[in-house]
Amino acid sequence: WYDITLCGQPMRFPVTTNTHIISLDDALSEEQFLTRLLDSLQPNDVVYDIGANLGVVSILLARQSAATEVRIEAFEPIPDNIAMLRDNLGRHEADQVIVHPLALGATAGRVTLDIEGNQFEVPVSPGQDIASASGHPPTVLKIDVEGAELDVLRGVSDLLDQPTVRELFIELHPGFMAQRGDSQQSLDTFLTQRGYRLVWSKQRNLETHLHYRAAEVQP
Repeated sequence: WYDITLCGQPMRFPVTTNTHIISLDDALSEEQFLTRLLDSLQPNDVVYDIGANLGVVSILLARQSAATEVRIEAFEPIPDNIAMLRDNLGRHEADQVIVHPLALGATAGRVTLDIEGNQFEVPVSPGQDIASASGHPPTVLKIDVEGAELDVLRGVSDLLDQPTVRELFIELHPGFMAQRGDSQQSLDTFLTQRGYRLVWSKQRNLETHLHYRAAEVQP
């Protein structure tokens, strides 16, 4: 078992590998980023936790939003993580979180992921297709997808153009993005062309945390 306190919330997670411990330790170094996410929530928001991993962020969101009827949808494509995500949500009484066992991307289909030498073929769907099917378009996005950030954003471009999405919280992985031919500049251009402005950023090791907001929203 591994105990952490994050954003004032105590949590306990079963761990079976060093990767799980590293992931939880990483979350502790993201407290400012996560506090901004939690503070941005408004009643009746729909939050997409994209790259939910072990469920830390979804659990925080569920606790923060218990009295405000915020809808939380978690997206995680890796089979082992999906099982642990569901288990952790149950352990922390966050059963209201809707789990989608898939990746979000620019187009529907399947993609092969290589995780520490293990390959997984997983389903992919554009986020705007999920929103259309559910009738609950997201108002807040949290994205942590190891370099596929722009693919996720391209898959919700219709929602960004409206704009349905008010706030975006992105953990940017420049090295992995470069392998795809993308960059922070191309992501910034994509969002600013759709009326979003960068209101906060912070470097963390090789990643950068970004907070974008629809330009029409007051600071």
